[in-house]
Amino acid sequence: MHIHSFASQGDCDGVRGELAKGVSVDTRDELNFTPLAYAAGSPDANEEMIRLLIDAGADVNAIVDHSRKCPLGLAVCSGALEKAQVLSDSSADINFVSPQGYTVLIDVVHSLHDDETLVQIVEYLVSNGAEIDCESDYGESPLSVTSHLGRFDAVTYLLDAGADPTPLQWTKLMKAVASETCGEVQRQLDLGGRLDDRDRWDRTPWLLASIVGDVEKAKVIHSAGPNPDDRGRGGDTALMYCAARGHADMLNWLIQIGVAIEAVDEASNTALMLAAQMGHAECVSLLLQSGADPSRMNEYDDNAISMASNELVMRLLCDAGEDMADISTEMKRTHLGLDGGDALRVNTSVYESGCRPRVGRANPEVMEIPLWKEMVRTGISAHQAKAQFRDEDNMTETTWCFDRFGMSFTELPDDRFVQIGGEHEDYYDPDFCIYKDVVVHERSGAFQIMG
Repeated sequence: MHIHSFASQGDCDGVRGELAKGVSVDTRDELNFTPLAYAAGSPDANEEMIRLLIDAGADVNAIVDHSRKCPLGLAVCSGALEKAQVLSDSSADINFVSPQGYTVLIDVVHSLHDDETLVQIVEYLVSNGAEIDCESDYGESPLSVTSHLGRFDAVTYLLDAGADPTPLQWTKLMKAVASETCGEVQRQLDLGGRLDDRDRWDRTPWLLASIVGDVEKAKVIHSAGPNPDDRGRGGDTALMYCAARGHADMLNWLIQIGVAIEAVDEASNTALMLAAQMGHAECVSLLLQSGADPSRMNEYDDNAISMASNELVMRLLCDAGEDMADISTEMKRTHLGLDGGDALRVNTSVYESGCRPRVGRANPEVMEIPLWKEMVRTGISAHQAKAQFRDEDNMTETTWCFDRFGMSFTELPDDRFVQIGGEHEDYYDPDFCIYKDVVVHERSGAFQIMG
């Protein structure tokens, strides 16, 4: 049965073919998803697919993902307003609530918190009847979540739409810092606004100014005498908030007034680590120029380069003396142009003919084994490969894979990269293997395996 894959891929002819065979439009796969749920959340399926499934009788309110999601929620959380409109026009429930109290609106502000379309989608949901003052079993409301994540534009919209401001725990000074003018900030200070008041997330007006990234507001607050190294929940300082959000101008000003560059949060992250993690190269550069230590480790034994999320940040850290081999597996794959995926594009016979490790018969031997190439392309584990081909019960034979630790990662002068060896899993795992092969990568995603 392939209707779920066809729906996710946007293949209308494929779906029609499955329906013609008598496959139920609401059939569920092993993950308990319906075809409509896949189409709603997939970037490859458009509103034509949604209409096709609805016209065939699909249940627009079929609950999936352990009763946590509905098709409308999946559509809006992927930013697909056109698909959401088709679902709404077909009586999809805009106020669906999960067993944990999560509504479509709460899910959206979580899912799209860093997306420029967030306010537009929130406005769409509210204008179509979504409840604003809903709250999950964990006390999360649309207003509290958008505030926590620094989306004060969405906070402003929700307040203007009538949301109860109580969950914010904001003073008038805090509101001025978050969403009003610099003049209003000064006016609230003149009226006695306190610098030591804290909102729901333990943030003072000074910390809110760093989240906004407005240097002029920060200067007004600073002139009133706050603690420049004040901390919010989790130990975040103003410098950390700026680094994580890419507010380079304000970060530079904070450095100039002498805030602590090497301060750490409760997980021992520095501002440099947070800037690297979020890919803010200008902030990384400013921090390095100001003496930030790139070799420091957090409590998870990650440093700035292992947290780097793009090539420019990686290069800046390498220029500062860090080892390129320490970048994350995800970053290496992106750097090498490996497109990834969670399924091998081979059949069972190809899997069976190439799934076992072996050494080369020459030095070197180019290993033209289709399964191995797919394992490199996808990066999935041996267990995932076995699961795809119903080989999980095989506890005696090792499956070859490229999901390894301890591999080298070396850049060659001709812009190619070499990875050597590595180890998969621990000695007691049935797929444990210490590898001796060499993989030479092009930046285009092409590669050659040598045994």
